[in-house]
Amino acid sequence: MKALRCFWSARQATALEAVCSLCFMVVMVGGVFEVVNTFFVSDLLDRAAHAVARDNSLQKQAAATEEQLLERALAAIRAELGDGVDPDLLSIDIDVYDNPSTMLRGELSAGESGLLGGDAGDMVVVRLGFTPGTLIGWMQKTLLSEDVAFRTLAVIRNERTVGLP
Repeated sequence: MKALRCFWSARQATALEAVCSLCFMVVMVGGVFEVVNTFFVSDLLDRAAHAVARDNSLQKQAAATEEQLLERALAAIRAELGDGVDPDLLSIDIDVYDNPSTMLRGELSAGESGLLGGDAGDMVVVRLGFTPGTLIGWMQKTLLSEDVAFRTLAVIRNERTVGLP
């Protein structure tokens, strides 16, 4: 009987150790997946921001409305990444500066197309933010007071030429 109790308690200890080890392994694997996901998402966002900046700088004229500017940006993102990114999870900010000096001072362009993609020679800054829909993203947004998202930045000079068709 004593040998049976010793065997039973050793078996329970082994089961408890296995459960603790399994929990630790699940957390470690989840962390590795989150790190890989972070690199993947940051690369996608960087490509998307540069695609928006390139598209804006190569347009023949500035957008007519802010909605058209946003539609051009989303079309550039879809062309670069396909339909893999949900536009509802993206925040897109496009700021225009007259030249690099005003960009460093934070003075937005006062030109007529300053809010619509800028004129020829203007500096365009594209900021993309992405709030992930994963459990980790939800926990970060819930537990931290600031808005946590992946962010990226692209800067380019408009290459529009006045007078060309």
